[in-house]
Amino acid sequence: MILWLNGPFGGDKTTTANLLSDQPGWRLFDPEHVGYLLAGNLRDRQFDDFQDLPPRRALVPAVAHEISRFTGVHLVAAQTVLRQPYWSELMAGLHEREIPVFHVALKCERSELIRRIEADEAEAGARD
Repeated sequence: MILWLNGPFGGDKTTTANLLSDQPGWRLFDPEHVGYLLAGNLRDRQFDDFQDLPPRRALVPAVAHEISRFTGVHLVAAQTVLRQPYWSELMAGLHEREIPVFHVALKCERSELIRRIEADEAEAGARD
């Protein structure tokens, strides 16, 4: 099973995922790492976001499946996916591998999101 935490930047997805993955039987799965792998191997391709790469949407379910199969535990993924066609592709890939997905959309008050984004020094580009 994958517990997928979706929601806005600064909405505590990572914090929540880290807390959940500390529980027995759970492991953190970061879909961004698949994007980093592709970015290093597709330097000749122009893209602004890993999620725009079709190979990433195919590989995330494959990598999640292999990690879950290898470790024998459930996964917690924390990533915002806003584009419905991308979400559908990811879910189709997970479904093909018979991986159940429990999707949780975290919410945060607008004023709190603005405060967090403006205070974030690690990802200054997130403000845009």
